[in-house]
Parts: sequence; C-alpha cells; structure tokens
Amino acid sequence: MSDMAISSQKVKTLKPHNCWGCTVLFPPKSTMERVNCVDGDKIYSVYWCEFCQKVLAKMGSFNASDGFAFGELQETQEFVDLQNTQSKEGVL
Repeated sequence: MSDMAISSQKVKTLKPHNCWGCTVLFPPKSTMERVNCVDGDKIYSVYWCEFCQKVLAKMGSFNASDGFAFGELQETQEFVDLQNTQSKEGVL
C-alpha cells in the first residue's frame, strides 16, 4: 500500500515544523497546511508552507499516488518559476 492523504487542515502551528515541500523550518505560530497521511499501519502528519501550496496549485494535476519525497517539490519547474517570479516582484 502506498501513502495516502486522509485529511488536511490549515493550522497555526504550536511548535516548529519543516515544510514537506521545501524543507524550510517554520517557527511556532506559523500558518501551514497539515496533511494527515496513512501508509499501511502508520499514520503521520506532514506540513506544507503557503509558498509550496501555491506551487502545488500551479502544478494543476500531478500523480498524487506518487506523492513527493521530503524536499522534492523544490526540484520542480513550477517551484523554480514561482520563486523567480516572486523574487522579481520583491515578495521573497
């Protein structure tokens, strides 16, 4: 059985968490998307920052059953494009 998201929710974190998409460590009280997943008999949560959520939205459809390894989203063209766009606009 492969990993499967079972729920997600926007939360204000209580402790530091690394974003699953970009690996950046976010401090407590950061707004992130918590995704609860199941893999066989293991249940776990991963956190996504707002920037990586925008990247996922730009990707449109992707094979969700393959998922992303920790930090792998940084390697996508959509991540690089959005990062470059926001850098030029002075957002980052």
